[in-house]
Amino acid sequence: RAPSPAMPIRELARASDDLHYSEFTAPTPDREDHSFSGMFFSLGCATALPIDSIEISAISVRGNLGRVRVYAKNVHLKTFDDALPPVDVSERYGHYSANDANVADLMDAEAWGEPAYDEEHRPSYDELVALKLNAPITLRVGEKVQVYVHTDARSDKGLVYDDERDELGRPKCDGVLQIYPGYAHLSHEPFGKAAPWYAEDETMVSSLRKDRRFVGMVSYGVRWMLWQPEREIHARFPSEFQEVVRTMLRGMRDPGSILSVLDENVMMYTLNKYVGWEWFGRTLKAREYPPFAESSGSPRVDVVLEALFLEHVKEGNDQTPYDDTHSIEFVATAMVRTIVSRSPELRVMLHGCTLRHRVEALLHMLRSCYEKVVQAKSDRKTQGSQIVGIKQKYLLPEYNAQAIANDLDTVRHVTNIICTRVSHREGWRPDVWSNVQSNTHRMSPDEHESDETDLSTIQEVLEDHIRSLHVPLKSFMNMNSPRPYDDVFDDLDDDDDDFDDDDDEDDWEADEGDWIDYTSTE
Repeated sequence: RAPSPAMPIRELARASDDLHYSEFTAPTPDREDHSFSGMFFSLGCATALPIDSIEISAISVRGNLGRVRVYAKNVHLKTFDDALPPVDVSERYGHYSANDANVADLMDAEAWGEPAYDEEHRPSYDELVALKLNAPITLRVGEKVQVYVHTDARSDKGLVYDDERDELGRPKCDGVLQIYPGYAHLSHEPFGKAAPWYAEDETMVSSLRKDRRFVGMVSYGVRWMLWQPEREIHARFPSEFQEVVRTMLRGMRDPGSILSVLDENVMMYTLNKYVGWEWFGRTLKAREYPPFAESSGSPRVDVVLEALFLEHVKEGNDQTPYDDTHSIEFVATAMVRTIVSRSPELRVMLHGCTLRHRVEALLHMLRSCYEKVVQAKSDRKTQGSQIVGIKQKYLLPEYNAQAIANDLDTVRHVTNIICTRVSHREGWRPDVWSNVQSNTHRMSPDEHESDETDLSTIQEVLEDHIRSLHVPLKSFMNMNSPRPYDDVFDDLDDDDDDFDDDDDEDDWEADEGDWIDYTSTE
């Protein structure tokens, strides 16, 4: 009997037809730090789950509202090899140069186009109001989009948002969606360049306040990836799913197996169309990230980091654990070194400033990274909530120090903070900063005889600085107290807080109420 002809099969789909809807809320209980007219921020899709894309359908906000408009632009793929945007050092007391590249990008009304939402709303200061977009914003895994929400309420309470308390500028994340910090907008006019208490000035923008965070909820649908007989897609699925596929294929090629009677096309179509990614288990492989940098690129920075590491680990230890690559001290130091290595402008700034300011800045960075590593380790042990039904915390970038240190959003955020503060402490004008940037050729590794790279000299300066803190270094790294390296400009002209009742205390203590609430419905 002649074998039957192969069954004709339809082309395999790459993504599910159905959307699984979710909501991601970023609340700030009892801590509404700020409110005014608008908020610029970014949304991203980053996950180890086998997701093809997400569709953002609504953004929920609260405030006195009025006419609310939502804009979106510049959907782009984010990679570790992207070019770092220009450093943001033009701000002075709430004013930015109109020529600042970051500011120009935000205030370019023509580039934002028509709003994705434009409706009138009654005041709702305590309850979130859903803004259902005219068309969903689609993001594939790895992509980001810029979002601008504006209200025309004629008060300082148009839109509630929050302070950015993470010194590394990390996004809030539920395992799929990321909400990045951004800029508050203080003008009642969309893209207005002047705050209400300042006159229009073509050379300056006074209506932006950096380091602010969106408060509200983002509603989105998940479109799951469908299995394909392609190496890259197959690798995105759980190890149990991959083993089932291999077993089925081996059985189909074994004349003694009952699976040999199956048509290969039928099996491929069944796995593609009808078998869910989580049917056999949820063991997913962690994403691989670039390694830590071995050098910051500046011998002056490297020797300060070495001195900080030695000082940190020597307290309570007879021997320096150089080989303990998993110690918190080692990982935090490696994070700082990597962040500096990825930012030419930060590297030049730290290399060119005075030794005392270099020590102060690097200690501040080290403390921020140390806090992040401690938090991640603690969360692994204590946090029991599931992310889309998955408990493997290693799948989240927030629990991977290499992912954080190599992330360009983190690098950019730290670069802006440190460069602004160091240039202020050094008293550098923009022309001086430009001159410092041009001296990159001086960062050569042959400065061994210089005080700038002499370890004993660095240790003396560091010990003197630690004495000024009035606590041991290890206690300083762990203490819950205001950071000593605070914003040099915000306290002088930071007028976007609640005028009536807001002390705006910028404490950095662990915020137990600031974790993400995640709910999922299908």
